[in-house]
Amino acid sequence: MPFDELDEVYYRHAVNWLDAQFAFIRGIILLVVFLAIFNVISLTTAERTAEMGTLRANGHSRHDVFLNHLLEAALLGVIGGCLGIASAMALVLGPLHHGIAMPPAPGITRSFRILIELASNDAVEVIGLCFVTALTGCLLPVWRASRIPIAEALRHA
Repeated sequence: MPFDELDEVYYRHAVNWLDAQFAFIRGIILLVVFLAIFNVISLTTAERTAEMGTLRANGHSRHDVFLNHLLEAALLGVIGGCLGIASAMALVLGPLHHGIAMPPAPGITRSFRILIELASNDAVEVIGLCFVTALTGCLLPVWRASRIPIAEALRHA
């Protein structure tokens, strides 16, 4: 009986160790994705200063311009997240339907397949991350561009 308990403890420690490794790798991947989305959104927002100046010259308030660009960024983030999830589902249901063949591990003579499963809570996290990242990426550039005087913003082109 103690041997079974030791196996269970060893198994639990091994699973916890692998979970910690996967969480670390996932964190690195999320950081890279966050920085990429942040960079694209902030650069495209900064390049649209002349457009913001035109809107302001046509009578829109700074607040209206700010909120319109925030809404646009949020919508782009959600659409991008949904497209990413749809692409992942297409891969999982298509070419990766039977899994990924893995070579035998050391000391084992037969190979095995890794099946990829998409969890709904991960999909919600992805959409949320894309939403927050897009909003965060456009906050500072839109705020700066909305504070520029109209004449200067129009010359920004």
